[in-house]
Amino acid sequence: MNTSFSLARVEQLFKKQFIENYKIYLMSLSIIVGSELFIFFIHIMEHSPISLTEQISEFIFFLFAGGAIFTSTIFSEYAKPRTCSYAISLPATQFEKYFVKWMYSFVIFLVVMVAEFYLTYGVFVKSYHPKSYSGQYEGVLNLLDLPTYVYMLFLLIHSVFFYGAIYFSNKVHFIKTAFAVLGFMIIIEKITEVAEHIMVPEIRDGLQLFNTRSDGNFFYKMDPFYFHQMLFAGVIVTILLWVAAYFRLQEKQVR
Repeated sequence: MNTSFSLARVEQLFKKQFIENYKIYLMSLSIIVGSELFIFFIHIMEHSPISLTEQISEFIFFLFAGGAIFTSTIFSEYAKPRTCSYAISLPATQFEKYFVKWMYSFVIFLVVMVAEFYLTYGVFVKSYHPKSYSGQYEGVLNLLDLPTYVYMLFLLIHSVFFYGAIYFSNKVHFIKTAFAVLGFMIIIEKITEVAEHIMVPEIRDGLQLFNTRSDGNFFYKMDPFYFHQMLFAGVIVTILLWVAAYFRLQEKQVR
């Protein structure tokens, strides 16, 4: 088999992935749309408008939670010996198989989520909202107005669950990856608590992500320099996890 990158083989892998999983994809999309319609129904019953803040919260929730769950199942055929042998024996390079999985779980998922958001919220907020509510009409959220770190955090979440999907050899990839992330966050939290006691006040204050107003509400505080350093570190971790996932897939071929 030619080991160079072949668009023809990639096209066949794309078709195979869709044909074998389109029912699950449609069901998952239906769940997301149904959940959003349920939220709309609550607003209708309460005669309350859907503010931009609520749209942001709901989009981020479905993007992060849906992305994590969907990505954790992208290598599901490698979880069973029979289907794993079939996946390995497919006449395509490991990079082509990796590329298709990455495109489905990241690029295509993100495009579908954005399109679904504008279709559901656009139809409801634009056509029904102005006619039904006397409250202020804020319109449909422009997703390009979201802070860059929202999408960068999605990158990180995708890379974590993408690696977890191929790293854990049996089922319940999402649960195992979620527990691994939770354990890692607890360790980081403990390290942070210790570090705060030995940092000079200027650095410690600059690293605080949130602070509290007198009214008890949180507000964004972190120093821009440290914030951009964190974003850069997140990008590095994301790339490393994507690369690690590829080599983990290579190990499946060797075995």
